[in-house]
Amino acid sequence: MAMVPAGRQLVTTSETAVPRQPIVPSRTVRFVHGVTIKDIRTGKVLTGIVDLQLTLDRIRAGIRFPHCNDGGIFKNKPLPGKTTPELPVKPYGYYREYVPPTPGISGPGPQRLVVGQGGEIYYIPDHYRTFIRVD
Repeated sequence: MAMVPAGRQLVTTSETAVPRQPIVPSRTVRFVHGVTIKDIRTGKVLTGIVDLQLTLDRIRAGIRFPHCNDGGIFKNKPLPGKTTPELPVKPYGYYREYVPPTPGISGPGPQRLVVGQGGEIYYIPDHYRTFIRVD
């Protein structure tokens, strides 16, 4: 039996089961300007332009970053003090999250990309506080 690589969805039909890659539109915004990234562990602050290309290419290729959440289901829960989630409500498993590496910060850092099954992509510079649509 073949294993489905972590981070891929399994789509079943009556005849076969195949892994499904996340849909990443080819016209996704590569650069996000005016970003402030703060390492919550050290307080280190980075500001400027973020290039998402390497992470987008990695997602398209089905390659995982070595972090437990990379390629995992994004649950889209409401933030503390809010009653509705930040992203449009969709069925469980609709969104996947990925970890763009943050230069100068060891481990996963605060950045995330959330990809919906419809191709929508959100960049998060601050560990789930700000969602910037980039598709």
